[in-house]
Amino acid sequence: MAKKIPYKVREGIISDRSSGMSYDAIASKYGYSVSGVKKIYYRYKRLGKAGLSDTYHLCGSTYAYAKDMRALITSSRKGKEGALFIRSVLQEKFPAERIPHERTIQRWWKSLGLNQPKGRPKKGKANWTNEAHDTWQIDGKERIEMGNGEEVSWINTVDEASISQLDTKLFPPKNDEADCSQSSDRTNE
Repeated sequence: MAKKIPYKVREGIISDRSSGMSYDAIASKYGYSVSGVKKIYYRYKRLGKAGLSDTYHLCGSTYAYAKDMRALITSSRKGKEGALFIRSVLQEKFPAERIPHERTIQRWWKSLGLNQPKGRPKKGKANWTNEAHDTWQIDGKERIEMGNGEEVSWINTVDEASISQLDTKLFPPKNDEADCSQSSDRTNE
């Protein structure tokens, strides 16, 4: 985090810049970054003398919102409205108050257990077996083109518990089954 720049230094930055000194020279004179010097000068041009005072009191979660506003935010979660919609309603209802950002509203809901995140609900734990050969998974693939252009299909059998491949059958069968049928025909002759 950047270090705090004292009010007297801020005044010096404005007077040096108004006299024509460059941002680089001012930054090296006071020992601050060029971007920090530019921010102070532009804020002064935009807000005048009020722009020289710091706004550190607005940082962090120390800012207290109106009690009725916080109660309205927590009670409004019973519906399906999101934080952006709730924030727009709060801006209409409390025009003079500081309205929390939509992310802050979501954090409040989460801390109270009222959040309903977007997306699909979480899936339960998979019900896998622990005993070997209790459940087998059989998977089939059809019409897969091989490197030589031939189309084949196969069935793969896997044990669910040990994740071991048990058997794979390739279709159409290779020549070994065709050879068996030819040899049995010869013995019948």
